Amino acid sequence: MSFYEKLQNPKNAIWTSILITLVFGFMVIISQLISTYLIIPLGLDYLPELFISFSIQFVFAGFACLFMIPFLLKTPKELKPYKDFLQVIRLSNHKPVDKLLFIGVTGTVFVLFFSLFLTSIPGNLILIPQNVFGPPIRDETMGWFGIIHHLIPGVWEEVYARGLVLAVLLRLYPKEQGRQRKAIIIGGIIFGCSHMLSVPILISNPIYILTQVVYASIIGIAFGYIAVGTGSLLPSIICHWLIDTFSVYIAPSGDFILFLILFMTAIIVASGFIIVLVYQTTDIGNFNKDKK
Repeated sequence: MSFYEKLQNPKNAIWTSILITLVFGFMVIISQLISTYLIIPLGLDYLPELFISFSIQFVFAGFACLFMIPFLLKTPKELKPYKDFLQVIRLSNHKPVDKLLFIGVTGTVFVLFFSLFLTSIPGNLILIPQNVFGPPIRDETMGWFGIIHHLIPGVWEEVYARGLVLAVLLRLYPKEQGRQRKAIIIGGIIFGCSHMLSVPILISNPIYILTQVVYASIIGIAFGYIAVGTGSLLPSIICHWLIDTFSVYIAPSGDFILFLILFMTAIIVASGFIIVLVYQTTDIGNFNKDKK
């Protein structure tokens, strides 16, 4: 069996998903290195520097998801025309748009509300509105440009994780057999573990990265339910983008461990509400009932 045949074999779906993660992570790291060592030394004003760095990272991540990884998997060769590939990864389905927007915005509200509510109970919370609405200040904050910058993870991490990886895992655990739960959970864990690819931060601040791994795994599972239930990436893209954008609005104070405990509790509760929302507004549960 050739290398490509092994990648296409549903039995190797988990290993194929890990390979996709490594390729995507490699492209993201390359784009960040270009921004750090080629763009920043040019000495541009901060705002033009942010726009150029954003453009490079956005294009690299998009190229990895839409061309490099599909070529590696020989996907376009099997799915002709290319629009069929976009359908498989749920990137071309935007209907009904009102329902998709409702789920995306509601999911965002769940996460932000519980995060703010629970972490504020003991007073372990500082609000920093200038990090979202203020001007960009070098070495301090991206300010309003963060709304644009967070389109990179908002769009492309969803295409990579809930598009490519989840599509591969659903070959092994098909929705039609009511087995999508395993694909969603494994996909969420792989997505969470992908944050360990930030090796410099992992070495300098392992607690932060491990927190990211757990947080991203939990929220990734919730996003997986959204993607499978709606058949679209639009709601999870909206959630991911808005949550990342407004997460810089808050900062911990006081007991950091207590803040982490409350924050993780908030994410678990919010993810549970998101999953219930998906079951109430989509047909994702019908397959489980048929299987039983």
